[in-house]
Parts: sequence; structure tokens; C-alpha cells
Amino acid sequence: REEPVAHLIHYGCHGTSAGVNHELTRDWAGVMIDAVESKFGGIAAYLNGTEGDVGPRLPSGRTTGNNHVRDAVAHGQIAASDALRICAQERRKMASCLALSNGIVEIPVQKRIPKEVAEEMAKKFAGHTVNLNARKRAYYERVLASYENPDYEEISSISVEQTIIALGDLAIVTTPFEMFSKIGMEIAKKSPYTYTLIASITNGSSGYFITADQVAFGGYEVEMFLTRGVQPFVLDADVHYINQTLNHLARVKGE
Repeated sequence: REEPVAHLIHYGCHGTSAGVNHELTRDWAGVMIDAVESKFGGIAAYLNGTEGDVGPRLPSGRTTGNNHVRDAVAHGQIAASDALRICAQERRKMASCLALSNGIVEIPVQKRIPKEVAEEMAKKFAGHTVNLNARKRAYYERVLASYENPDYEEISSISVEQTIIALGDLAIVTTPFEMFSKIGMEIAKKSPYTYTLIASITNGSSGYFITADQVAFGGYEVEMFLTRGVQPFVLDADVHYINQTLNHLARVKGE
């Protein structure tokens, strides 16, 4: 019987089950990794997928724990049971053909909001220093600062580095964003590879990346997306990202 060399676990979920604790922890994913290695041997690696709109479903109903590592352990045991079950069922030998490609995704951005609007909103959020309202205050202040900078030139897009690692019929795609899960599913569905895994918050950390259909609903992640930099991404940025990623995957597959 051949012994496994490695297990690759891909799942999209925020590692927030421990809350704002003071212990060093790998959160829920660490418990899952240890369980797989203990049961099946070899090395287990975890890739966090498109988790921008996915958080742990804790017994309390929250996605963030009560600031103690025991919440991470409890949730990790649930994830471990799923991982162990799947590892016991799935056995695949991966092809040895390895391909690596670095590319650029160009994501269009919006024009700056008018200076008058930025001034009004900066006054509204003045003094806020916590969480989303602090984010909004900083955004409007950045916009105002750009109007005071005579050298500022509006841009049309932002270049985002993308790496693809292909091993046989498996492709791993990096993104610096906390992407919404629908984006990853759309890429995987249309990818030329049998298995396409998105590795979020990789090669950088650039905030939430939403789908256009969520703009109307608002909320924390949407507001974070809409207050990025001075010129936020266009509302249908997900379409641009998906299409260019699929083109990149097709180029790697064809080489």
C-alpha cells in the first residue's frame, strides 16, 4: 500500500473562530490539518479559497468567536471530520507535469468622486476611529488629499499580479483579495482544468473583492470594497477578473 506524500485541503472560510484572542493559533484550520496528518500521515497543506463572504458557523450563531482558542478548536473539529471523511474517499495520483505562470489582471477603476462630495462626507465621518466608519473617514480624506496634490493623475485601471501553478489536471490560482465565493465557483466551472483552486490573500492582501450583484445589498464587505484607495474598482470588477483569469488559465493549458 502506497503511503501518501501530501494532502492538499482547499476550502473557503475566514479564520476568525478564535476571535480577538491573545494566543498564537492557526485558528480552526490548524485543528483540521493536524487531524489529517495524524490519521493519514504525510504533510497536509491548507489553501484558503474564496472566503470573502464566508465565515465560520459557530454554535453561538456568530462568525467570530468569544476571544478564546477553544472556539477555534471546537470549530476545527467539525472541519476535521469533513476533511477526514473526504480524504478516506478520494485517492488520486497527480501527473508530474508542472507549469508555472505569472500574469497581470487589469481591473478598471472608477473616477474620483467630486471634491464637494468628499468634503461633505469627510465632515460626516470626522472623528470616527473604529472599523467601517474609520475606513470611510480615511477614504474621504484620501480623496480630498488627492485634490490638493497637483501631481495627481486619475488612472483607468489597477494591475494585479496573478500566479498560476498547474500540476496535471489541477490548477492553483493566486489572488491578493478576499474574494466572494461566487467568483471562485464561476472560474472553476469554466476553467480548462478539471480542478481549479483559488488561493485567497496570496502574494499580498488587498481587501474584499465582491460580485456586482451584491452592491445593492450593501454591508460591511461591500462598503470596504467601495472605499478602497482613491479610485475604487468599478462595480462589475468581478466580470473583468473572471474573464482575464480564464484567459490566463487557457494560455497555461495550451503551453
